[in-house]
Amino acid sequence: MKVLPSLLLYLLLSTGLAQAGIDNDPFATFAFGEAPQGDMLCTAGPCAAGKTALTHRAPTQAVAYYKKSSDLTHIDGVEISAPVYTYYQEELFQVFFKLLGPAEEGEQLVDAFIDRLRERSAATLLHDTFAAAPSGKAYHDQVYLLDNGYLISARRTQEDGRWLPPHISLYEPRRMDQVRLAFNPDYRPHDD
Repeated sequence: MKVLPSLLLYLLLSTGLAQAGIDNDPFATFAFGEAPQGDMLCTAGPCAAGKTALTHRAPTQAVAYYKKSSDLTHIDGVEISAPVYTYYQEELFQVFFKLLGPAEEGEQLVDAFIDRLRERSAATLLHDTFAAAPSGKAYHDQVYLLDNGYLISARRTQEDGRWLPPHISLYEPRRMDQVRLAFNPDYRPHDD
């Protein structure tokens, strides 16, 4: 009789550890260009239905936003909000989320997130822009190129003198350029 509880404990621990390994890799849960998966819920866009459609779907809206019923909560020890998967013409082109933690530690959260990504792959800083206005608004935007060709944008925004949680966007530049060009025929891609 002691074997069954031990076996159950072993199974729970082993599947939990295996899942923890997946949860730490943000790129293991999606692939750019893929269609929405069966475990996803449309939260806005042309796919929205019912009550969601009444408040989160414009007749001309072409971009769809999805969340998963169960998804990453941490990436390498950094707590994140539920990722939002952004689709255009049924193809994933962007994933975004917020880094969670005390607002005053936003810069440290971004640094820790990027440092942990660098342990996995090269992350080259392409842009680092800071701007502030006397009104109390400011932003700090950093864009990194990963060795797989994806870009990561880490943006912090200040409103009324208060910093908001850092916003992280992961995207494939070619697909993002296609979406931007579809919405703005005058858009000209820039080489990063």
